[in-house]
Amino acid sequence: MDMQMPEMDVLAATRTIRASGGAWAEIPIIALTADASPERRRFYQGVGLTDFMTKPIDQAELAAKLASIREGGEGPPVAASDRLP
Repeated sequence: MDMQMPEMDVLAATRTIRASGGAWAEIPIIALTADASPERRRFYQGVGLTDFMTKPIDQAELAAKLASIREGGEGPPVAASDRLP
């Protein structure tokens, strides 16, 4: 998710998802931001994100993060009937 989405930023969205309970509360969330300052990185660590990346996105880094999430088993198994549209 992008840090600055319209209507609800990633911090509010993450808090809402994590508080929702059920399988979706554990879904991995990677935030995307242009702000890479050390202060912001520390701030982002406490909001329930799985990880975050700075823009522009490095495709190899993103692939590695996704592979790590998949291998680590983070997030719930999602049945086809439960997938988001």
